[in-house]
Amino acid sequence: MNRPATIDEIVEHLIKLGAGNHDDNTATIREFPRHYLLSLTEQEFMDLVFLQTKTLSKIVPPDCDRRLRAVALRASQLLSTEANLGSNWDLTTTLARFRQADFRQPDFRFPAFVLRDTRGSERRWAPEVRVPKIRNGAA
Repeated sequence: MNRPATIDEIVEHLIKLGAGNHDDNTATIREFPRHYLLSLTEQEFMDLVFLQTKTLSKIVPPDCDRRLRAVALRASQLLSTEANLGSNWDLTTTLARFRQADFRQPDFRFPAFVLRDTRGSERRWAPEVRVPKIRNGAA
């Protein structure tokens, strides 16, 4: 399913996720003229490029593969004492929620997530970071 999305829809979804960062994400999202709800294949999802900031440096270190599959592997190898990367990045909570999902269901779908341009926030942390060009709406 691909269709336009509204800011109100996105804000409501971020609040439902329970993350503490919906205000800063909402402010950033409002800067963009268009918003969409998209369906991704598993490969497209795994090939998404993850945000790189100092907070996430344990799972997205500089000069390493930033695709979701590689980031998830690094995150799964963290000790439980290392899993809380910050107020919005408690990987123990995320993993517990993830384990509740039943992937074996034939029509299983992950809940929506917000995918946005992060170049500005990355440059504040590491100005030399090269960000890939966005192709067909996915990084």
